[in-house]
Amino acid sequence: MNASRPVVRVSSCSDSTSELNLEQVAHALARLYQRLEEYAPSWYTQEDREIAGAALHALRSHLKLPK
Repeated sequence: MNASRPVVRVSSCSDSTSELNLEQVAHALARLYQRLEEYAPSWYTQEDREIAGAALHALRSHLKLPK
């Protein structure tokens, strides 16, 4: 794991903890965002879309990742 990148600890209900770097978190968020855009569930509002898009953009910008 790249020591220069911040790490996020993720815990599940089973009390196991794993580590993800923020690039992995950004990738996961991008995949979820893309799926929401593709399938557009009825509960996925324009406000949800804007919040998710802004969060993804902010994380990518912070990490200087391509859009």
